[in-house]
Amino acid sequence: MSRFLFRPQALDDLRELLTWIAGDSPKASESMHDQNIGTCEVLADNPLIAAELEGLSVTGIRRIPVVKYPRYSIFYQVIGDRIEIVRPGFGGRDWESSL
Repeated sequence: MSRFLFRPQALDDLRELLTWIAGDSPKASESMHDQNIGTCEVLADNPLIAAELEGLSVTGIRRIPVVKYPRYSIFYQVIGDRIEIVRPGFGGRDWESSL
């Protein structure tokens, strides 16, 4: 099993997203948090579950949808025995250009 960690920007992005969701529904925000962590735990067990994205300026970036929230994604890299969460993403945004 690999371990996962959030890069500082990814943690800031996730906090911002959860705060925004909590403005409408604290319960939905908690669910989103739990599903993000659950997806990261899946990645820790299966780090190569998603294919590398092509055409980015950074190599080795992978994207996996968040469990139960497929419009949201987690962008990550496998580095040695760890998973680095690069950024969370929403389907309506062009996150790939910000990687």
